[in-house]
Amino acid sequence: MTHEWGLLIVLYLFLGGLSAGLLVLSTVATLAGGRRFNRVAAVGAWTAPAPVLLGTGLLVLDLGQPFYFWKLLVALEPRSPMWLGTWLLTIFSLVSVPYANLFLPGSLRVWTPDDIPRWRRRLATAGLPLGLAVGIYTGVLLGVLVARPLWNTPLLAQLFLVSAMSSAAALLLVLLRRVATDREHRALARADAALIALEMAVLAWMIVDARTSTASADGAVTLLMYGAFGWVFWLGVVGLGLLLPLALETLALTADAAWPRWAWVVRAEAVAPAFVLIGGFTLRWVIVYAGQASALL
Repeated sequence: MTHEWGLLIVLYLFLGGLSAGLLVLSTVATLAGGRRFNRVAAVGAWTAPAPVLLGTGLLVLDLGQPFYFWKLLVALEPRSPMWLGTWLLTIFSLVSVPYANLFLPGSLRVWTPDDIPRWRRRLATAGLPLGLAVGIYTGVLLGVLVARPLWNTPLLAQLFLVSAMSSAAALLLVLLRRVATDREHRALARADAALIALEMAVLAWMIVDARTSTASADGAVTLLMYGAFGWVFWLGVVGLGLLLPLALETLALTADAAWPRWAWVVRAEAVAPAFVLIGGFTLRWVIVYAGQASALL
């Protein structure tokens, strides 16, 4: 079996979603958290532009003729998901990079406005819907392909968005592990646990919807769960990527620190974000590859 879309596309979808989630969490921390979550806002802002720029570079390489990529910007094709995505990612970068700049130390800033807090809020207000749009777009890019029934569902965009938010929260937990306040750490852990639970609900909804829909959709989701990709789906996505980190984070958040027998949970919580990130990547890998194996009946 040959796959037209391979690992570079999987990386693009994962990295693009990761950037989207990082920007959303950073902007929420800026707009609603204030100084209490300044570290979350700053680290999220600093890391948001890099993954999407790297992912876009990988996508350009995968096009086969990378030097013609600029034509997507000048061509007027509003019905083309690729054209819309190109402009969306361009605007995302034009907002996220100046936003990250405002969290740098003064000597490193390229641009320093008179009222930095106000400009942070302005760019955060613009960045919040942009982040959500990019997170949704990573699923829409696949969902418009009618000939691939595993992809052709609006629930895929919702699944990728929630997964992107969860992966971003997990990455922030890793990056802020030694510098975050207890308030910031617990807020991120609670957010990640809630997002994992929501991701499980959306995934279950997507499966039930497919099983009760057309024969093509039913066959596609059956291939995902019980075919050649079944072990990756159940072990990598459901087991290691969802159930295990949710259990670890929930136990760590509810454990009494005075109980020595729960000490292993606190230590185990440190590895839960790594499982979330592995699961987020594996989800996109199995969806991309199993989707290309599915077909209309």
